[in-house]
Amino acid sequence: MAEKCGMDYVRAAFKREFLERIPVTVSLGPFTAKLGGVPLGRFFTDPGKMVEATLRAFDIVRPDTLVSHIDLNLETEAMGNVIEFTEDGSPLLRRKMLAEDQKALVKMTVPDPEKDGRGPVYLKACRDLASHFGRQVPVASVVNGPWNIAVTLRGVEQLMMDTYDEPDFVHDLMAFATETCKVYSSKLKDTGAGVSMTEAAASCSLISPNMYREFIKPYHMELFEYFKANRINVSLHICGYIDPILEDILDLPIHSLSIDAQTSMQRLRDLAGTKIVAIGNVATNLFANGKKDRIEAAVKEVVDLCAKGSAFILTSGCDIPYNSTLDRVLHFMEFGREYGTYAK
Repeated sequence: MAEKCGMDYVRAAFKREFLERIPVTVSLGPFTAKLGGVPLGRFFTDPGKMVEATLRAFDIVRPDTLVSHIDLNLETEAMGNVIEFTEDGSPLLRRKMLAEDQKALVKMTVPDPEKDGRGPVYLKACRDLASHFGRQVPVASVVNGPWNIAVTLRGVEQLMMDTYDEPDFVHDLMAFATETCKVYSSKLKDTGAGVSMTEAAASCSLISPNMYREFIKPYHMELFEYFKANRINVSLHICGYIDPILEDILDLPIHSLSIDAQTSMQRLRDLAGTKIVAIGNVATNLFANGKKDRIEAAVKEVVDLCAKGSAFILTSGCDIPYNSTLDRVLHFMEFGREYGTYAK
């Protein structure tokens, strides 16, 4: 019998089936570049270096899934946001297109990922990674959700004030951002990779539940109906604390949800059971400064809760930090596979 691969474990989770263990992975984030020995400035701008570092990181960690990491500026840089790249740091946002003049929105057009900004860089990297792994390991690309795009164009504080002072503008901006998500997700699908839609700024750590329901949920609903109609395999990830809006998120036609450590996996399972695949949610700080027993305790807590029902992927709650340590990452992977059986 052939040795099982990451695709086998992930497919079993989505089919609510049981192999000898759960799928175990980790969202390596910028740590990918560090593991791969590539400066961040090169990683984010050179598709060859992006692929090279990602393959090296995979060979070291051997996760069951792989995310082709990119920063949160991909779409908005192509719209005109000014980004500064440094050798050893993450990209720095120097100018937001709509920070001072919301009227500039009417002149903006949805960028073409195949031509504009770093779209061609990222599409090539995703295409090469998906081709390399084929049916062995699921590869996910990343698209920014509409609220992320809106925040990056306008600024989080200004946009939140706009929801009170200029609600029509916020809806216009969200409609524009939603069309951008559709274009980018469609092009990413064509690379052969899956898609993870990330909304780093849509948690209740920043916004109110009512703000989500009025200004974000309608566009999430539109997007996931579009993804479903166009057979685009998209998982949703929202950073931070989302317990107050979990029921709203579960109204969306999603098949999987990735949650951060601040959100209750217990509440997610209570509300959804195994109707969606739960992904998460070990605290990311443990990968930088957690002792082994704390990592093990976090793994046990989520595995004990979720493994018995399948429809679960064990991973970090979000991208792990750049200052994570390899010994902690490898211990998480090893212990997760050892402890992560379905007989819990």
